[in-house]
Amino acid sequence: MKIINRSGLRQIVLSAAPTTLIEAGIEHYRLRPYIDEWIGLDHHYATGKVDIAKTYMQSRAIDPATVLLVGDTTHDHQVAEELGVSCLLFKNGHHSADRLLACKTPLIESHRQVLSYLYQ
Repeated sequence: MKIINRSGLRQIVLSAAPTTLIEAGIEHYRLRPYIDEWIGLDHHYATGKVDIAKTYMQSRAIDPATVLLVGDTTHDHQVAEELGVSCLLFKNGHHSADRLLACKTPLIESHRQVLSYLYQ
């Protein structure tokens, strides 16, 4: 996370969890110095990651071509596709590498590989 932060890239957490839980996790893992913003649910409506991300990106005029979604589930890949953004998936996350391979998206084993992917 430090090396990504030092590169000048913004790091934003996207989750369908309530923002209070996201913030608690960021605090618990001492990630606040590296995370620019976090986006989650702040209401009781049944919106998901795609809706949250679309609203966020539109409100800040973010070009999808400048976004890399790093996730660990096939759903994260689906979100990236719906948003029209690039995607990397962690092999050692919620879904097995075998399951993630079906997404035909690059797989990584460490956050350190994110910069290698971006600057290849």
